[in-house]
Amino acid sequence: MKRNLEAVGVRIDIRMTLFQDAIKEVIAGQYQAFYSSQGGDPTGWIALRILYGKSPPSSNPSRFALPEYDAAAERFMRAGTEPERVAAARTMSEIANNYAPFIPLVARLDNYFVQPWISGFSPPTIQTHWKYMDLDAARQSAKRRGN
Repeated sequence: MKRNLEAVGVRIDIRMTLFQDAIKEVIAGQYQAFYSSQGGDPTGWIALRILYGKSPPSSNPSRFALPEYDAAAERFMRAGTEPERVAAARTMSEIANNYAPFIPLVARLDNYFVQPWISGFSPPTIQTHWKYMDLDAARQSAKRRGN
């Protein structure tokens, strides 16, 4: 990677360090570029809080702070309905796309194959993670027996 970046005129210093030391340095704001992942919750807040100005550096390593984004984040957290939450999340996403303090490198693609004995599944609106579900064991057994 270093050789390729230097070939196009980008100087880079790569050094190996212990993971816990790297996290401490990220939180202290000592990294110019950082690669990590965020994983979901049913509301999508974990992915959206990355740019919330009131989040600590452990959640907002870029230290991004923009009043418009923060206002949308607060609307998201106070939303009483799913459409209100989705509207706030879309606003936050548009702001993130315009300012681009970080660039997503990996995008997840999910396919949903739901068996008839699964109840409570709803395709996610914002996130790519499962909502709360239940397994109907009797219906599953009946299906396996051919009923």
